[in-house]
Amino acid sequence: MIIENVGIFAKPGYRSIDITVKSILDYFQSKNVNVFLDDKTAKRLGIKYQITPQVLEILDLIITVGGDGTVLYAARSIRDKIIPILTINMGSMGFITEIFPEDFKKAIEHILNNNFILEERSRLDIQVNNLQIPYALNELLIKTCPESKLIPIKIFLDGVFLEKFKADGVMIATPTGSTAHALSAGGPILFPSIKGFLILPLNPIELEMRPIVIDDNVNILLDIETPNTDIYLIVDGQFVFKIPKERKSAEIIVRKSKWPIQIIRFDRKHFIKKISEKFGK
Repeated sequence: MIIENVGIFAKPGYRSIDITVKSILDYFQSKNVNVFLDDKTAKRLGIKYQITPQVLEILDLIITVGGDGTVLYAARSIRDKIIPILTINMGSMGFITEIFPEDFKKAIEHILNNNFILEERSRLDIQVNNLQIPYALNELLIKTCPESKLIPIKIFLDGVFLEKFKADGVMIATPTGSTAHALSAGGPILFPSIKGFLILPLNPIELEMRPIVIDDNVNILLDIETPNTDIYLIVDGQFVFKIPKERKSAEIIVRKSKWPIQIIRFDRKHFIKKISEKFGK
């Protein structure tokens, strides 16, 4: 792999992360590689080269420095581009992140020698009343807030009626998101290689309602009514879209995005080891 232009997304607010970013900058500058930073990190470090839509067109590699949330932020920022992402773990959870800062130079050597694996992660393409909102790498969460009121929800799969129920909300999660919010809400863990999505009702009053895993080629239609309060669509815990109660109802279409995320891996058993690390006794 040839690396001429690199983009870095970093978690703000930590001196150790800024030090790591500076060391990465110094390394690439010594190799005559162009480096661009997300706007907040660039301003914080006094660097003028920022990641813009034009810069995204020329990037060969993206590096995230932080935790899984930083990866989610980078994924949302690159929108409809497919750029390999090297993830440096300086967060707390680290289900997505791959290497530690001290392994950075060795990782770059492996990348330059094409000694790595590209792990493809699906994203959710979401439309609300025909309005496009950002892709989700983890999940789409639909709920009322701050009030907690039951939401009437109808679900259709490929145009076929599946179920009608009332619940605190509903979550649509990717395999990547199955180890995030969906897991804490009672959903199953899905391996990244599984070509499926998880539909997870949140505290439904109908006892027969259970999580369901569907083929990721199936289009999901959610027909919801606003229960005299605003409804919020939360993408990856970072982007919020409000459906005002005055609309009375909304139609939400969720399908697999044509633009997956590519994570650089060096270990084919990375996910199994992460599961063992987090839950093994």
